[in-house]
Parts: sequence; C-alpha cells; structure tokens
Amino acid sequence: MLAPTINVPTSDNSQFRLLLPQWRSDHPDEWYGLYTELNWDGLEADVYLAFIGSGPLQLSGFLVTSKSNINGVIAHCPVEIDTADPKRSYRNLRRQLQLARRIAQDPQKADQFDDAISLVRLIRDGRTVPRWVYALACIPLSYPTDGEFLYPTPFCPRLLSALTPPR
Repeated sequence: MLAPTINVPTSDNSQFRLLLPQWRSDHPDEWYGLYTELNWDGLEADVYLAFIGSGPLQLSGFLVTSKSNINGVIAHCPVEIDTADPKRSYRNLRRQLQLARRIAQDPQKADQFDDAISLVRLIRDGRTVPRWVYALACIPLSYPTDGEFLYPTPFCPRLLSALTPPR
C-alpha cells in the first residue's frame, strides 16, 4: 500500500509531493491547510519533514537545519503518531510543526524548548550526534524541492575520532 500524497504549491509556482501518514482522514485538506497556514519566507533556518525507517518510512518529525545546509543540524521536533487517536496525532503534528518554524525563525532559541531535541547543543557541548540523525530521510518544507529525499550527514568530531585509528 502506498502512502497518500498531496501536491503542495510553493511560492515560486513549483510543486512538491508531500507524503501523509497512513491513517484515514475524513479531511485530507487539513494537512494541506496546516502546511500553508505558516509563512515560510524570511526564516533564518530550513525546516524539513523527517522520516525514519529501513522498510516503509515512518514519520519522525521535523528537522531544523542551517539555511541551505542540511548537514548543519539545529533541532529535531519529534512527532508521535497514534493511529487510535487521529485528532491527538493531528494536534501533536500541528504543535511540532509550529515549534519547528519558531526555531527556524530564531535558531538560538533551540535550547529553550522542551519538546525539541537541540542537536546544536549536543555538538556545541562536544557530545556525539545521535546516530538516528544519520538515518533521517527528509523533504524540505521551507523551500521548493523536486520531492527527492535528502539525508543529513552532520560533522561530529566524536564520531570521527571513534572511526579514525590512532596514529
């Protein structure tokens, strides 16, 4: 079974396809409305719809990265999907998308939100970037795209030293 999709127009009249979670919705236009109600122009960072999985991809949340640099990870806003309670899932999705956009407006605030994982803080503190970040498959929301998945590969000094043999 294929995941439902919608075509989303962007500010430059191009379109990309947005994959939707695989539960039934009586109002699929609500997903489009959720995306379009937010103004994506003038952000200091980019926002991606993030999926994870080795078989069928599952919605992970929203990844916020440096402008035009998917490897410059800033934060991840995880989304919990409860197929038994679609209304709760929709509220959570809406809240996390709004949070991702707020972080993209002012990336320095990434550390202030309890509902987001501040990846930039982990890097700044010299901690290892969680390995699941490298498994994310992302579709940009804040700029036009052809719909192809993009994959973050942030530089992590701790992982590099673990992979590099001592001299």
